[in-house]
Amino acid sequence: RSLPEIPGYEFYAYVASAMTVGGDYYDFVPLSGGRVAVVICDVAGKGVPAALLVIRLSSEVRSCLLAVPDLAGAVSRLNERMISGGIGDHFATLVVLVIDPATHEVTAVNAGHPSPKWYRAGTGELVDVVPLRPTGMPIGVTTDDPFEPVVFRLQPGDRVFAFTDGINDVSDPSDVLFGPRAVARVLAADHRGVREAGERLIAAVR
Repeated sequence: RSLPEIPGYEFYAYVASAMTVGGDYYDFVPLSGGRVAVVICDVAGKGVPAALLVIRLSSEVRSCLLAVPDLAGAVSRLNERMISGGIGDHFATLVVLVIDPATHEVTAVNAGHPSPKWYRAGTGELVDVVPLRPTGMPIGVTTDDPFEPVVFRLQPGDRVFAFTDGINDVSDPSDVLFGPRAVARVLAADHRGVREAGERLIAAVR
């Protein structure tokens, strides 16, 4: 319903469904100790079936994050509950980033989702927050593949961008994908703030 208000941090969020409703969603979950979890999720499929699954999944995400202090453990519990509760032939990709404003440390767990990008202001680099190796399987696929956390520390001016494949995979009338190179080109550009960067990315996709 509202973006987090944390001194020294700026947030931006945008969502637009391919149909009237869809299976992409984001959330901000307040946690103990002043931490906040940023959640980005993409349920396979479109329309009403995907949206109905989002309703259940979003509730389970909040429940697991609040009940299990360890982020990898929370995502594992979410996966187990969705599989045991009958997710059927659906699955969902998910990435969760827990920000600790006291230490500026971020813990990330990725379940088959496109990796968030980390713009490092000190070097001008744009790198993957979660490389391929620590990336787990999507939610609802298997309980045999453990989720692995990645921890990094933000410096002044750093930015983190998380998005669904609706950014990468959009195509023009000639069926040319926007693609990861275009995403990187926009996100690595000099911006005054997070909102400007997000709005420029959406404008480029459109």
